[in-house]
Amino acid sequence: MSTRLRSPALALLLLLLLGVVAGACGEERREASPATSTSTTPSTSTTPSTSTTTISATSTSTTAPRPSTTTARPSTTTTAAPARPALPAGWELCTDRPGGYAVGYPGDWHTLRLESGNCHFFDPQPIVAPPNSDGIATWFTVFSAEHPRRSFTGPDAVDSFTRRILSSREVTFGGRTMLVRESEATKDVIFPIGTRYYGYFLDCGSRSVHLSTLSEPGRPESEYAAKKAVVDRAAPTLECLP
Repeated sequence: MSTRLRSPALALLLLLLLGVVAGACGEERREASPATSTSTTPSTSTTPSTSTTTISATSTSTTAPRPSTTTARPSTTTTAAPARPALPAGWELCTDRPGGYAVGYPGDWHTLRLESGNCHFFDPQPIVAPPNSDGIATWFTVFSAEHPRRSFTGPDAVDSFTRRILSSREVTFGGRTMLVRESEATKDVIFPIGTRYYGYFLDCGSRSVHLSTLSEPGRPESEYAAKKAVVDRAAPTLECLP
């Protein structure tokens, strides 16, 4: 059988006692519970992050570059000297140091040595200089002149007072530009009027080298054509010497 609390004062005292006990228990729970943490310790959650990192194209690596082990070598490039002109089969090279040039000629031909050099006159037959003669009519001749090549072009050519120019053009062999000219004697100087001259002029700076042939009046036209053909073959072999 339950006992009822009939005294109001007793009931009030009991309520106060219960409140004190409840407060003490709450205080104990607060002391046991840790305060809200403000630590910046990173979360140990295993949930993968959804954030993405964008790497800039201009990002500079902080890794120190390895020094190159390649040793620079000095350049060994040199300027190649101009190739010597090729000689036709069976031809030989005649070198004239005093004249400052070299030229090819058929190996079984003859040359005439002069005090100024040995590469001036070339002919299939032994060359004999006529007595008291100022000129030798060989198949072709080579001479060095003090005038540059341009001095033999146009109406103001240095020899225009003794010759008239029949044709004139320029050709290039192996980087060497030459003037090709045909002319005719207008005065009786060394060879008679009407003598035709055909040849090449190679510019060697302050001077030029002349390779030419001639045909005196009355000589066969076929002979003149054959001489010109030999000169055309010899022209590519002509070169200036230092």
